[in-house]
Amino acid sequence: MKNIDILSNVKYLKEQSNPSIPIFMFAYNIEIENRSNETIQLLNRHWEITDGNGITNIVNGKGVVGLQPLISKNEKFAYSSFCPLSTEFGMMNGWYEMKNKSGMIFKIEIPTLNLFTPTSKN
Repeated sequence: MKNIDILSNVKYLKEQSNPSIPIFMFAYNIEIENRSNETIQLLNRHWEITDGNGITNIVNGKGVVGLQPLISKNEKFAYSSFCPLSTEFGMMNGWYEMKNKSGMIFKIEIPTLNLFTPTSKN
């Protein structure tokens, strides 16, 4: 379905990270804007999280942050979550499974989130 925009931003959480383990924590904010002409509901999420070694973890689940929100036309839904990595950089991509008012289920691709520490950028 068109007219659904997904915006994101990512922040490295230095205080929650410990390179000696190694674990690198990243917070991300997602905003879903429904510019369609009908209410939609976010049912499920699918993430593919790839670390700097090329190892990919798949995460599937109901909704986001414990919610399966209804997003009315011309409304936005925003949430925050986090992602641990074992390397200083990686990426996340995936999709949301949505349902419109008439019961049609569809997927919306999530633009890639690039995860990196300030010291990992060249």
